[in-house]
Amino acid sequence: MHVMRSGCTQRAAPPHVGCQTCPYADYSDGMTDLPRFGVRLARFIDQRAASGLNADSVPELREVIGGSAPNAATLVRLAPALGLHVQDLLVLAGIAVPEELAPLDPRAGSSAIYVAHLANCLPAESQHQLRDLVHSLPQEERTRPATPPKDCDPGPGALLLALLGNRNLGNHLTAKSLFAGTQGSMYLSESTVWNWLVHSRKLTPAVFAGFAAVLGIQVAELAALTGFGLPPRPVPEGPMSAVVAELIWDMRRLTVEQVRHVREAAGTMPGGD
Repeated sequence: MHVMRSGCTQRAAPPHVGCQTCPYADYSDGMTDLPRFGVRLARFIDQRAASGLNADSVPELREVIGGSAPNAATLVRLAPALGLHVQDLLVLAGIAVPEELAPLDPRAGSSAIYVAHLANCLPAESQHQLRDLVHSLPQEERTRPATPPKDCDPGPGALLLALLGNRNLGNHLTAKSLFAGTQGSMYLSESTVWNWLVHSRKLTPAVFAGFAAVLGIQVAELAALTGFGLPPRPVPEGPMSAVVAELIWDMRRLTVEQVRHVREAAGTMPGGD
């Protein structure tokens, strides 16, 4: 996959995980057991402490952190207070996302990630224009069943896969998602990236940060939510802008034809194809 555009300096680097030049290339978080949801949620709130979020502010939140098993209705109420998408909170709690909240058209994911590649090279004003275009498109009816996430051992990688699935980027689009999240600095095979996500001990902080950028969640907050153990040294955020991550989320409810329309519009903008 090559995404080369005039005026854009992003270029794909060859596979390089395991080499001595990659930050934390040989790092393994050593996770064997996924902490329960309440523990991970408490860690997330600790990361958000500066924003004034705390467990005492919402009684139901305190109950979940204390060990109560949440249901979907509880998480729907908690999501706004946590600043998370309901669908993501459901996935993190191990609750299936209902079809009415799932991505609309499984075929649209490939075009959506290509739109993200294009948007990465556009100025912020054009990125916002693409979001406005997406919001202007009508909501179509579902014609295909939602794609269920693939089964794999529970852990940080499995949760990343499910969160990508909420953005219509799961299963066979993980490598392209990582490429977009790192703005071309990680150009790897799908089988390699899939293996890392299924066997999450192979995840490095740099790879994790790339997926965090695509998901639009800060690295430390996502690590808390997924149980990924970060090293003591700070891990830089991925280079994808928050606006592009929001654009990816916006496109999850579009049909493949609608996303292709957005792709064509992105290609006509200055800096696009």
